[in-house]
Amino acid sequence: MKSFPSIRTADAAIDALGGTASVARLLGVLPSAVSNWRKYGCFPPRLLLELRSIAVSRGVVLPDKLFRQTTRTDRDDPRRESALAP
Repeated sequence: MKSFPSIRTADAAIDALGGTASVARLLGVLPSAVSNWRKYGCFPPRLLLELRSIAVSRGVVLPDKLFRQTTRTDRDDPRRESALAP
């Protein structure tokens, strides 16, 4: 049985999919958008199906917690990490 890498962060997911430029190209967005996803630690929910499809085709499983909308207040809240923990 094939083992999939354990992805816990948006940063790790982006790296597993080939890096910022690769993910931007795959999704048809600017690299700055992907950099923001790294910064905020999650992907826009609107990309869930497309990004999951790309990830699975490359043997990467993305957890639900990576598809969450955040606000500036959420991002700065130190409790956020514990709320996102599995």
